[in-house]
Amino acid sequence: MTCPRISTGSGYSTRKPTSCECNGTLCAQLTMKMENKIKRFISKSPLKHWYLLVKIEFLDSQTISAANFKSLIIQNLKRMYGEIGAATNIYIRKFFEKEQEAILMVPNSHVIHLWTSLITISDFYGTPCSVRILQTSQHLISIGSSSRQLIYST
Repeated sequence: MTCPRISTGSGYSTRKPTSCECNGTLCAQLTMKMENKIKRFISKSPLKHWYLLVKIEFLDSQTISAANFKSLIIQNLKRMYGEIGAATNIYIRKFFEKEQEAILMVPNSHVIHLWTSLITISDFYGTPCSVRILQTSQHLISIGSSSRQLIYST
């Protein structure tokens, strides 16, 4: 459907269709195809938020709620960085009660503070515990669609 007088190495011409000597109808169609082609957008600047998939583990089979988990994080941020650290906007996007995992969202400027605070958590009201950071990304889709956690039916 492209003009026979224009060479098309990759399916689209690199020359302007007006340089063709045909009647112009095929060239106009080629121009419309080139204008409607989807262009890839690549963002090289850092995004506004980071997402962290974290898991809290206890020695015994104790569980924790999302509110208690967030208060534990904020207390540890306050212990390490003072009132400025406690004022960090941390959102629990999703909390999985059964697995004791959470997806946290934190602004780009505070991700290091949250990270260091999480890895230094050692107890929850006297009960020994640890927090593991399983995955980090600037895109939520990367955390939500992990191929490592897929379960295939056989």
